[in-house]
Amino acid sequence: FMTPLAKRVAHEPGSCGIIIGGSGQGEAMCANRVPGVRAAVFYGPMRVTSALDIEGGHSEDGYDAIRLPRRHNDANVLSIGARFVSGEQALEAVRVFLGTPFSDAPRHARRIAKF
Repeated sequence: FMTPLAKRVAHEPGSCGIIIGGSGQGEAMCANRVPGVRAAVFYGPMRVTSALDIEGGHSEDGYDAIRLPRRHNDANVLSIGARFVSGEQALEAVRVFLGTPFSDAPRHARRIAKF
């Protein structure tokens, strides 16, 4: 299921995909083999211990591990580790992922071009 999803995301600019697996790692690895896909893994809410960006911004809700790959790396696939999250946490992760835009900052665009 991961490869067809990844191919579709890669061929439809601006689209996103959600994949779910035990740890989410194998699913993300499979998706990331498709050129143009940037999959991020989510294990559950966590708090950061330092600033996330040069502005020092971060939230307190535990979903920054999803916001960062979207904002800074334009992640287009979210891989959820089902063994680590509740159904409610997974739904919130999807909301955050889909609701977080890419920053369009030049340094982030340059980084993505190197992928």
